[in-house]
Amino acid sequence: MKTDDKSPSKQSEPDEVYPNDKPLLVNDWNIYFWQGFRVQLTEFEEILSKIRQKNPSGWEEKKSAKFILRVFRIILEEVPRDPPHPVYRQGLTLGSENKHWRRVKFAGRFRLFFRFDLQTKTLVYVWLNDDKTQRKAGAKTDVYNVFRSMLNKGKPPNSWDDLIRESKVLTIKDKPK
Repeated sequence: MKTDDKSPSKQSEPDEVYPNDKPLLVNDWNIYFWQGFRVQLTEFEEILSKIRQKNPSGWEEKKSAKFILRVFRIILEEVPRDPPHPVYRQGLTLGSENKHWRRVKFAGRFRLFFRFDLQTKTLVYVWLNDDKTQRKAGAKTDVYNVFRSMLNKGKPPNSWDDLIRESKVLTIKDKPK
């Protein structure tokens, strides 16, 4: 297996590269969340909490709950099983300079972008598109066009060390069953 080709060539001091509290550990992968995705997950937790309060016995059948639970399964089970798996490669969709970015395709037109480093067994979830930025090739609002624009603006950073510095651990309150 290859290491993410944009990973640091030499190891930085652990306190410098991983400045935050202990990361979530799943299948021996240290999991971090970039700021944009942390905001999304926090919103998802709030939505799940409200759905559970309103409908304690049937909350899992609500459309938004199903979507959120799917996202949690992706980040806590599926990707940590094998982040370098070829199914997550996005090819040249973001340009040859961004082949190191991976994505999970799900629910038709949704994409969750992430990066990983095999050497340190570190995984960083970065961004999930929304209803306004679904996959539609050629459209200005296409998920890949939007994410490429974000990368060009440096948010999220393309450098592994910078991405790690801007990423933090996250305590997930409403873990799925």
